[in-house]
Amino acid sequence: MAKENQGSKEIDYNHLLSEISSVLRNDKSPGLGPGLLSGKTGIALFLLNYSNFSKESSKDVARATQYITEVFDSIKKGYNYPTFCDGISGYLWFLDYLAKKEFLDQEDVSITNELETLVANQMTESLKEGNIDFLHGPLGLSVFHIAKSNSKNKIQILSEFINILESIARPDTNDSLKWLVPIDEKGGTGISNGIAHGAPAIILALSKCSEIPELRQKSLSLLEKAVRNFYIIKNNHRNEQRWFPNLLYETGEIVEGNRLAWCYGDLSIAYSLLVASERLQDNKLKELSLELLTELSHLKSRKDNTIGICHGFTGISYLFYKAYSLSKKEEFKLASEFWINQNLIHISQELARFKSGDNLDLSKTNLINGFAGIGLVILTFMHPEISDWDECLLL
Repeated sequence: MAKENQGSKEIDYNHLLSEISSVLRNDKSPGLGPGLLSGKTGIALFLLNYSNFSKESSKDVARATQYITEVFDSIKKGYNYPTFCDGISGYLWFLDYLAKKEFLDQEDVSITNELETLVANQMTESLKEGNIDFLHGPLGLSVFHIAKSNSKNKIQILSEFINILESIARPDTNDSLKWLVPIDEKGGTGISNGIAHGAPAIILALSKCSEIPELRQKSLSLLEKAVRNFYIIKNNHRNEQRWFPNLLYETGEIVEGNRLAWCYGDLSIAYSLLVASERLQDNKLKELSLELLTELSHLKSRKDNTIGICHGFTGISYLFYKAYSLSKKEEFKLASEFWINQNLIHISQELARFKSGDNLDLSKTNLINGFAGIGLVILTFMHPEISDWDECLLL
């Protein structure tokens, strides 16, 4: 559907995408970083996908190409920050994505092969230290290796990733496993229940690994034990406001948060468990995840008007869209439409503010929090065939 009613205003998806493209092409704010989720690479991802449908395709491609070249040049000059959100592993994922889409030749991508070893080594060393972060740690680095095509060492690297992941887990009751991480500045540790930084990212990464034949058995065995811990958390800590706390200290203390978001909360967990239920062929788990998703689909308000994927309306809408794609439950489709429609007027207002210079916060342009990610989501609603970009969000 290309047009949606928002009060007395009719907002055209095509016009909105054109506005997003124009802002991203023409923005000359200094200080924009190279990151896939946080900077130039993510903006290039949107512009190249949108160029297939844009009336100004050549301008979109030109700006995307400029950003791709600028990031590559910075890497050649020594930039080697490894993370998926901000660093070279996200850029390597992007180059592999471009090769698959035939935007680039495999020969063009092969010149970055030496960086793969750097990313793999950083992934294993960081994981051994107990880091399970997706945005800024080894779970993000694994996404590049999971998606990588034509890699001689892919199975070896990911097999080691799974082995280390199992070795750093803590056993819990009912033959389950949990991963404890630092969750405050005073040395407190506990379970982090969000895709961005915690256990749901493990669920999604293992689910993706299980699609690789050589890793299937090992991945599913660990995935099953990881899933069991969510039953324990639900049974011990569910209340009337939410099923799962955002953070659960080892001592039992709880940190609450918003139920609806991509980064944390019940929605991200429910979606992750739905994906796992498909891979494990676990009907009980599927029923649990669908029950929670159905409950969440009835929620119609939030405390803020954040627009992006990570914390905002767009991420909520897209997770319900993905849940609908897996389950074909109509209420999830309706929830997705509701939340994106709630967001449209706010997106238009933020675009106008950015163009006027009232709000030049660079996070407003990026994939994880800003216009590039919003554009990719709306473009996917209109053209579902491009949805594989969302691998970079572990979806």
